[in-house]
Amino acid sequence: MKNQKEKLKLLEDDLGLRGIDLDATKRAMKELIIELPSWAVGNSGTRYGTFRDKGSARNIWDKIDDCAEIQRVLGVSPVMASHVLWDVTDDGQYLPVRKYAEMRCPPKSSPA
Repeated sequence: MKNQKEKLKLLEDDLGLRGIDLDATKRAMKELIIELPSWAVGNSGTRYGTFRDKGSARNIWDKIDDCAEIQRVLGVSPVMASHVLWDVTDDGQYLPVRKYAEMRCPPKSSPA
């Protein structure tokens, strides 16, 4: 831990010489919001084929759960962009999807 604190101090000093305030940078990064695309957490692939992994998200509900876990850990991604053509629900209703997403990942939540 001592070594990490020394490295952080060296970084802070180096950035300070360049006119960069490390504390202000950290505050700005905490305000950063990264929108996760739903297709980032499911099976991925190209037009030539899909690469399937065990445990990957199978539907919109799983994708929301995966994105919520990413938000819980990182704290900078409270928004998921769904792909309307790929993330179709069985009944075609999207209001329940939105409500579930808001419950699983409320805006402005912070890392655990």
